[in-house]
Amino acid sequence: MRKVFFLFFCIISINLISQEDTDSLVRSYRTKYHYVGVQANLLLQQFLNFNSNSFNSNPYLFSYSFNYKQNGNGMVIGTGLSASNNFSNDGVVEISDDRINVTGRVGIEKKFYQEETFIPFVGFEVGLGYTEQKLKTKLVQTINNPETNSKTTKFFFGPALRGGLLYSLNKYVKIGTEFYFNFQVSVNKSRTITTSAGQQPSGTNTTSLPINFGLQAPTALFLIYRF
Repeated sequence: MRKVFFLFFCIISINLISQEDTDSLVRSYRTKYHYVGVQANLLLQQFLNFNSNSFNSNPYLFSYSFNYKQNGNGMVIGTGLSASNNFSNDGVVEISDDRINVTGRVGIEKKFYQEETFIPFVGFEVGLGYTEQKLKTKLVQTINNPETNSKTTKFFFGPALRGGLLYSLNKYVKIGTEFYFNFQVSVNKSRTITTSAGQQPSGTNTTSLPINFGLQAPTALFLIYRF
């Protein structure tokens, strides 16, 4: 993650140097602005000593939008990917937990006062994603060493109303946050298999189609470069 932020800052620095001399000419002919952003929560935690266990419900790591200079109308896309692998063995129970989370979104938005310090925006988008968890639990101090393997998957999609605010550090670099009210339909599947030495495997399979909707608070900060 630190390499991602370092690369992001390098790109910003190179563009600042190369565009400084020509920006005054380009701005008069520019028809739209481009905004490229990355979540900055982890970076801010390192510099400001935020609580590392703070909850972040925003799944989008990267974002991009363009907005027409004249009216602020534009389009936004976002994506996120996270994966983790945790393993523990205390001599009694062995646990392996693998997780993956992939999300994406596309929508339309409108930004206001794009030349001001504060830039509010509103929009409508459609999001979708996939999550998967593989959990294995094994007792290691018994004769038959029973083992339980479970796999849980979730595919979700739905529309959302989105809003937020950008704060301009300068004419290139912004800090922003967002909230959205979403309606989400998902397909959840779960499979559990238990095996034990000398016994037949047993298991269960379940499928559900929950519908969720609610307000997602602005828990993430985005570091944004505008060009």
